[in-house]
Amino acid sequence: MYICELVDGLTAHMGDDTAPCDLKIRRCSKSNIYILQPIRNAVIHKCHDTRIVLGPVSGRIRLSECRNTTLVCAARSVVIADCRGLIVHTLTPQRPILVGGRTQGVTLAPLNIHYPRLKHHMAKAQLQSHINMWNRPLHLECGRIREVRFQLPS
Repeated sequence: MYICELVDGLTAHMGDDTAPCDLKIRRCSKSNIYILQPIRNAVIHKCHDTRIVLGPVSGRIRLSECRNTTLVCAARSVVIADCRGLIVHTLTPQRPILVGGRTQGVTLAPLNIHYPRLKHHMAKAQLQSHINMWNRPLHLECGRIREVRFQLPS
């Protein structure tokens, strides 16, 4: 599935019994995108001022060069590269990876979504809700790994 150059738009799709697909979302702005079905891998590139809500991703979700974007999604792996002003609500069994020196202003938070088929879609993606490392990100910058200290706001 490919969504490209959506401006001031709304896209919504709910699939149930289809096989998980790969998803690419590219150069969307000021839009709302809802894809509530199991996804194999997802790439989100150069989106800004956009809200993206996805069904469970059984593989990797990669966000690159996005700004002022909100993502809500459970995924096996989350990679964020060169993004600014990003909010990611996620459930992930692996530590989120922040890549690049231009990644800044990223907020990670626990998954905050529910829809009628979510439990079924999570099982299809082989993700378990009790294993969640959303709050233990790693920052890879210039060939070195930096532990990111995380605190909840008081």
